[in-house]
Amino acid sequence: MRSAEWGSAEWGERPSLRQSNRRMDKWETAVVIILTRFKPVKYHLTMNTTLEIPQDILESARLSAAELKTEMAVFLYASGRLSVGKARELAGMSLWQFRQLLASRQISPHFDESDLNTDIETLKSLGRL
Repeated sequence: MRSAEWGSAEWGERPSLRQSNRRMDKWETAVVIILTRFKPVKYHLTMNTTLEIPQDILESARLSAAELKTEMAVFLYASGRLSVGKARELAGMSLWQFRQLLASRQISPHFDESDLNTDIETLKSLGRL
């Protein structure tokens, strides 16, 4: 669709037949309607994996499925395999709730000397230290 064919119509506007000086066929009309009525949509691909755990295992451990997810999240965070954000997402908790759970189990946050130095430099650059 060249601009000469569409006259003064801008991208995303439906040109009138007077502007184009010709009739649009049904396919061009459909394209114009689609282009003007629908905004681009971003799709996020989400993949889920199903882990099958026999019910008798859950019963032996005295855990529900939600509790098992929480235990997995705590273990993976404590072993350094997941960040606190991803671990709390797996546990289905807010960040505050997950940090409270970690504190109740005496699991310290992952914060080393380089993180401290970075925070100190940031505070100095902001004039807060």
